[in-house]
Amino acid sequence: MPNEVQPTGLELGRLGVCRGCGDVRGSIPVAPKIRQRCACEGLGDGDGPRYGDTNRFAGLCAVCAARIVWDGSRFSHFQCGACVRWIRRLNVVAGWVAIPISRHSLVNGSSLRGEDLLRGDDVDIPSIKEFAARVVASTNGASKLHAHRRQMTLRYLRRYFDDGSADVPLAYYLDVVARREPDPAPARFQLVERMTTG
Repeated sequence: MPNEVQPTGLELGRLGVCRGCGDVRGSIPVAPKIRQRCACEGLGDGDGPRYGDTNRFAGLCAVCAARIVWDGSRFSHFQCGACVRWIRRLNVVAGWVAIPISRHSLVNGSSLRGEDLLRGDDVDIPSIKEFAARVVASTNGASKLHAHRRQMTLRYLRRYFDDGSADVPLAYYLDVVARREPDPAPARFQLVERMTTG
């Protein structure tokens, strides 16, 4: 699974963690002419030069904010491998997708096949409404998930890195946070709290 691989400093190239928003930004190692932008630079997922399906190459795990996740595809996971496994177990216990794994509905277990749209000769409106509700819930969950990642990242930046205006090199950030925050349980607990409150 690609989310399991932890890169070396060389593979991370000139990527850094923005002190303003906690996003990963900088020159993409495999395509140096493409610069991954952060929220401070005003670009969202659909804007800017593309690397794959999105304008993202890499980011931080949306749960623990201590490991890198590879992006660039609509099927990419928001979390590192360990946190994805934890979320899958949590979602099974919950009986629904309480925490989304990806931006794509198929990865989150929501799909609607063409034959499911019809009930006899009529359009199956309840199935369409149920599917739409699952997609909306997943989108809302993704927003809370990204807010959690941003909060955790900014907390780690304040706690473990000297004040400054320059980005923290991503390889250095990952090394320091992995040593200082080896247990993802507190971050996971805070995420569950965020997801279950308005």
